[in-house]
Amino acid sequence: MSDGQPKDVRSPAEIDARRALSLSSAEVDDLELLLDGLLPQGPRYLNREEMLAASRPVPRLADGTYSPHSVGLARPADTIADVGPGNEIVLQDTEGAPIAVLRVTERWPATDQRMTNLAGHLFVLSQPTHGPFRTLRHQPDDVRRALLRLTAGRTADEPGKTGNDVLAVPLSAPLDGPLIAMLGQLAQRLDARLLLLPLVGGDYDAAVRRGRSATAAAAELPAEPLVVAVGLPPAKGVADEHAAALVAAEYGASHVLVSSSAASAIPAPGDLPAVLVTADPVVDAPTPHSVAAVLDTGRRGVTIFFTGLSGSGKSTLARALRDRLAEVGGRTVSLLDGDEVRQLLSSGLTFSRDDRDLNIRRIGYVAAEITRHGGIAICAPIAPYATTRAEARAMVEATGGDFLLVHVATPLEVCEGRDRKGHYARARAGLVPEFTGVSDPYEEPNDADLVVDTTHGSPQRAVEPIVDRLRHLGHLAN
Repeated sequence: MSDGQPKDVRSPAEIDARRALSLSSAEVDDLELLLDGLLPQGPRYLNREEMLAASRPVPRLADGTYSPHSVGLARPADTIADVGPGNEIVLQDTEGAPIAVLRVTERWPATDQRMTNLAGHLFVLSQPTHGPFRTLRHQPDDVRRALLRLTAGRTADEPGKTGNDVLAVPLSAPLDGPLIAMLGQLAQRLDARLLLLPLVGGDYDAAVRRGRSATAAAAELPAEPLVVAVGLPPAKGVADEHAAALVAAEYGASHVLVSSSAASAIPAPGDLPAVLVTADPVVDAPTPHSVAAVLDTGRRGVTIFFTGLSGSGKSTLARALRDRLAEVGGRTVSLLDGDEVRQLLSSGLTFSRDDRDLNIRRIGYVAAEITRHGGIAICAPIAPYATTRAEARAMVEATGGDFLLVHVATPLEVCEGRDRKGHYARARAGLVPEFTGVSDPYEEPNDADLVVDTTHGSPQRAVEPIVDRLRHLGHLAN
């Protein structure tokens, strides 16, 4: 990622004091691609002139560079009325964690007059922590170095070949037997090392299937390929395939597998710095058992139920666990996060004890249905009362599935110190009645299956004991 920083961004306190915008998951994926230098436009959002050029049949930047995946930033006009050229704003992920600073250089009304576009330069604050196959998302320099190590010392099988070529395979669909056999033959014909690039943007479950099939197929292919997840959605046309090819070239690919349409539609020589190749699946080639197994969802279900104080890290752990299960699973995973459930499933409920109990019962009911149908449900409410937690456990276990209660036992002073949304401050001021941990009790579980504390260490490390327990219970392959 770009390591330049606005000169006056030095501490978490200064970052927290800045104007902030929250990004969607898709926008976070685009931001990561920009900061990693994987898109031609570099670490910035395009300006008005460039966005206009990018909307033409052959999208190009001001310097003529082909840019089939061009990224700008738009927001409802009334939410950024105070933002203009010269301002620096913090860009946050879906949980409010700061990822980058945008130094605004231009703003202008979008075609939809309710929206306003922002252009400007981007400066990294931290690596995104959520999204499927996070551990397989690597920076281009690291990928190129890994590929050099893998190809070092290789000799060409035929005259005219170097033995150092890399064939990248952007995956818009899961790999199966015919595709795996095709890749093996194509790699041998080109005498190239394979680089599998599952595209893990777009629909979460579909992205998970692409990623799982890639990691399983890698073990079945000759000279085990490198697998790198890319935050692009699956390709729906030539421009999308060309965008993936440009990313592949940044990773060090000399050749990229594309459709025949994409191979024949290069706008001009030099627009794509890799050779585009095509191939046909090997009809009737069987799908290896290892690949078929990771796509199989016909198993006993399970609910992982996080409970803890506001700010304890429940949502962060829940998302980290979802992402981890995407890598190792073969299972459908559904996330029932506290804030999202409040807005949808439990809209209209207050924070009285009766309504909070009803909220947990509703979460328990939905989790039980997910479990009944063989899925994995991850829940992350505060759930302060032992009685309603027990009701949720009973509903899930009645389906024949498993229930894991995870107590996120982060101390109150740590939770209050985080207080990103200002809940504790308002509760201490007497503005929020019946606030858990301040003016209403939190009944610590004495029946927790696991206890974690997020005071220290990464979310990815904290969820590993949960993954181990799921393996022990037979919900994940060993």
